[in-house]
Amino acid sequence: MKKTAVFNVFVLFVYLMFPSCGGIDYSAEIAQLDSLSTAVTKMEEAFKAVDTNRLREISIEASNNINRIKEVYTTDTVNMKEARMITTYKSLRKIDGKSRAERGKLWSEIAYSKKQLSTLTEDLKNSRFEKELGKKYFIDEKLATQSLLGSYESYRLNIEWAFQTYDSLHPLVLEVIARQEQVLESKK
Repeated sequence: MKKTAVFNVFVLFVYLMFPSCGGIDYSAEIAQLDSLSTAVTKMEEAFKAVDTNRLREISIEASNNINRIKEVYTTDTVNMKEARMITTYKSLRKIDGKSRAERGKLWSEIAYSKKQLSTLTEDLKNSRFEKELGKKYFIDEKLATQSLLGSYESYRLNIEWAFQTYDSLHPLVLEVIARQEQVLESKK
């Protein structure tokens, strides 16, 4: 019994004197990786909720209305305020195509990031790296995840802009079309 107690004290002494024997402590990095994983998961859920059908409808409607404007508008009837509004509205025609391309890229980046974060967390928990190499991988992954979150934020703001622009300009564009159609009818 006395030998066991002495042995346990010796093991405890060695463990405290040589912390590297117990593995490298990456607890702070692991906690930050967990936070990044949570942020990516929340971003993924928000990304799934984007109304892609509405984007497609906006794009089609804007394209149809721009074609109608081309039919009823003559160049001498355009005032600057309406021209600017129509130019801004015209940009909505391409929002669906741009969104699809960006969406595909973001989906693959999300999947890759989640895998990388998970793998790095496991590797750090199991102390598979030397201290400096583990820190380097952690910093690299943190920067990559922050870049992904920034890309998503840019995507989200573009979609939000499209919805707001459509909601504010669509009724005005319809008024312009109706007014120009009346002008053309009166000239007949």
